[in-house]
Amino acid sequence: MKEIIKKCPVCGGSLTVRKLVCESCDTEINGKFGVERSSILDDEDWNFVKEFIFCEGNFKLLSERLGLSYPTLKIKLSKIKEKLNMGKDNINSYDDEIDSYLSMLEKGEIGVNDVIKILKRSKK
Repeated sequence: MKEIIKKCPVCGGSLTVRKLVCESCDTEINGKFGVERSSILDDEDWNFVKEFIFCEGNFKLLSERLGLSYPTLKIKLSKIKEKLNMGKDNINSYDDEIDSYLSMLEKGEIGVNDVIKILKRSKK
């Protein structure tokens, strides 16, 4: 079975599934169908998610493996959460995020400047 393409090869627009066909009896169903969450993320996003899982959420290890700074990793993860409709309101409160950053700061996993950048971005 071939992978579903996500973008139109002509104009780059989003593609929608409109027809389902039974391979057994050839019944056809037409409409506008949702696609699995996995098709929402592009290859770069999926590679990030795989690395994140491999590192078991350890941003220090993830940073070393991908060669990216903590703020860059945080931004990438936030964008993926948005694509999956898992924004801040749906997962963690702002206070929980601040507590998480302060804990990481205490452990030396991130620096003060990183925390300042993240908090400034999250206020927008």
